[in-house]
Amino acid sequence: MRVLLIPLIVLLLVPLALAAGFDISIEPITNRIFYDEAAEFNVTITNHQNGDDAYTISSPDPQWILVKPRITVDVPAQSSSSFTLIIDPKSTISLGPKVVIIRVRSVNYPIGEAQKSILEANLPVYVKSYDATGHEYVCSIAMNTSMPLSADPREIVPMDIYYRNRNARDNSGNMIKVMITSELFSKEYNISLGPLEEKTTQILAEIPPYTEPGTYKFTTALYCGDDRAAEVERQLQVEGFSELKPEEMKKSFLFRNEFKRTIYNDGNAPNTFTVKVESNWFRKLFTSTYPSAEYLREDGVSYFMWTEDVEPRSSIEVTRVENYRLIPIVIIILAVVTLLYFLLRSPLVLSKQAKVIGKEKEGISELKIRLFIRNRSSQQITGIEVIDRVAGLVEIEKKKQLGTIAPTKIVKRKKMTYAHWNIESIDPFEERIITYTVKSQLKLAGDIFLPSMTATFITTSGKKRKTHSNELTLAN
Repeated sequence: MRVLLIPLIVLLLVPLALAAGFDISIEPITNRIFYDEAAEFNVTITNHQNGDDAYTISSPDPQWILVKPRITVDVPAQSSSSFTLIIDPKSTISLGPKVVIIRVRSVNYPIGEAQKSILEANLPVYVKSYDATGHEYVCSIAMNTSMPLSADPREIVPMDIYYRNRNARDNSGNMIKVMITSELFSKEYNISLGPLEEKTTQILAEIPPYTEPGTYKFTTALYCGDDRAAEVERQLQVEGFSELKPEEMKKSFLFRNEFKRTIYNDGNAPNTFTVKVESNWFRKLFTSTYPSAEYLREDGVSYFMWTEDVEPRSSIEVTRVENYRLIPIVIIILAVVTLLYFLLRSPLVLSKQAKVIGKEKEGISELKIRLFIRNRSSQQITGIEVIDRVAGLVEIEKKKQLGTIAPTKIVKRKKMTYAHWNIESIDPFEERIITYTVKSQLKLAGDIFLPSMTATFITTSGKKRKTHSNELTLAN
């Protein structure tokens, strides 16, 4: 039988070609197998086209299962690509030499040339039988894993794991260990398989809900004793999500209002939020924001607006403070100043006027001076002494004038002359007028300065107080 198989292999493995599109060549790695084993071949696809292409591998033979490859094979233009092809016989396969047909199809071959896009090859396989010496079946189990390509980390990820016992070995007594390992999830459990039994187990993988978005590898390994009998790798794309949770707080105390809004990103991906708070020009004068907000106007309405980035599982605060304390402070200060003014101002108001009544070409010779003393309070003022002064060059007339008070005394000094008037009392809101005349022997030329007059009086509390009038300058 081995002699007959060699020419068959030689004939079947001659490199196959189809026009100028692509060709394949096949070399056996393991093609003499027991019915519970898999056959392996090295396949090379050469792309003769000027563009890159992809190729799918399949088999129409119902007695064989194509284990690898299960996806397309990419081959660049004018290049070759090699891979290992694995086929597994079903449990109903008969013994002896077999020819397994495989089909290689070009995915990107020109439209209208469908016949040239498919190439078939025959794979020679010899299925051996065990001898009668009581050969013990080896552990041969096929395994496949099915799971979603992507998932929300807040949800359970289902994993369907399929097992098939390829031979008559009874594994129900010998527990088989299955290990699922991943950065996100791990699980270890045991299964049992009877002769030629098939079974599917569903595992519900609960991954951390705040896993960072990305691609993660899940490896499922099956062990018979200490030997790894099968292994399957799958990749899971963890999706990003972000749920913004706002929380508001207000504090008010003594004309100061603080509005704080906290935004928490309950998710595994960053996010951006926008907060708009209605305002107006008056409130803007007394408002401060942290962090600094943009002030804008839309459709006739004014707003404060924040646009901020918030990282996963973190929060950010925006604060608006309306501080109106300046208004009552200013009002209080004005009230205090006004009150102090009325409390501390002199109740006695003095005013001084002067009029030229004698003037010649050389200058002024005579002035009439009027002194006004007014009680602006609601209390009587007593013990009033009024003192006015003029330059020593002029003389104060001592004669009494009608309707006025004569000086109590006149004191002449070297540079100034002082006139004194004593008034016993002035009633509330009463005004007294003192008029007197001054003359000068010399004509006064130029501007004439008249200093302020003073008055002392007794307050209602019995204290002595002094006040002044205005000064005068007469232009000549």
